Amino acid sequence: MSVPVLPVMNGAIPRESTEITGVFLDKRSRQIFRSGRGSLVLLLPYDHRSGLYPVGTLVSVQDVWQQPVVTAPSFNIVEALFVRVSGKATVKASGFRLVNGRMYARDIERLDLRRLREVYPLIDGAGWSATEGSTEARNPQDIRVTIFGVSHEGEEVSLSANLGGLVSGETAHTIEHAIIRALERYAMVTPKTLRECMKEETDALKASLSVGYSLKMPELFGVTPTGMCGNPLTGLAHFYLSHELKRNLESGASFARSLEEARLSALSKVTGDLDLSTQRGSRVMESLKMGMMHDDSPQGSGILKSVLRRFPLSPWD
Repeated sequence: MSVPVLPVMNGAIPRESTEITGVFLDKRSRQIFRSGRGSLVLLLPYDHRSGLYPVGTLVSVQDVWQQPVVTAPSFNIVEALFVRVSGKATVKASGFRLVNGRMYARDIERLDLRRLREVYPLIDGAGWSATEGSTEARNPQDIRVTIFGVSHEGEEVSLSANLGGLVSGETAHTIEHAIIRALERYAMVTPKTLRECMKEETDALKASLSVGYSLKMPELFGVTPTGMCGNPLTGLAHFYLSHELKRNLESGASFARSLEEARLSALSKVTGDLDLSTQRGSRVMESLKMGMMHDDSPQGSGILKSVLRRFPLSPWD
């Protein structure tokens, strides 16, 4: 069986027996859906670094229509293609081929994620999008991680797990962020994608610290390509920066002078409040672990599998 593939870049993959509507402006997508109602299309997550993820949802086209829309930033009015699809099955493609510029999946295998999860733990991101998370570490045996999101129907959903006794609070906080990354990128979290996203998360946070310290710009702390990490260091840095900037401006100093002094003052107060090192060689790692409550220590496959087993398969389980 050969099915046309539509890459999805935001993790918005429908689950079985639910519908989702997409809006398309490009010619390639129009060609994919030109067969109209009843045709089958495979929606696969796509990331510009790793390419197509081979697991996605096979959908059938329920309706296709054209409608004028306003595009940004030009505000031009163009005809867009609207497509409503219904999820049929979670499938894995074993290979791909190009035919006249169109990507087709071949050797499609249907997956029963509940049965698969018995031997290979995972979190299914189909049908919902993660929006934020929280990590509450009360004691080493009670570390609750919660991922909040919204279903494609607009319903607020969440899933949570107690990782106490398994990992530290800092590692749990990193896992929280990594799960959100993996869901946005692959619409699925496996031990492999979780490890990959944990490394990316800590690398991005360390980069924000390194640049923030070197440029004396504390407003960069915790800012990554996927958003801003909520943590004591980031919160205090922004609080002190805005407070000192306002105070300096009210005293009559120029904006440039006020901002420069506010940045230096914020850096000093944050490192003092959190008892962080000011030494160049150790301040980034201390800030990551003690200030941001993250841990960049690699975790073994066994630990990551145990972590995923403590979460439900999806918000509906």
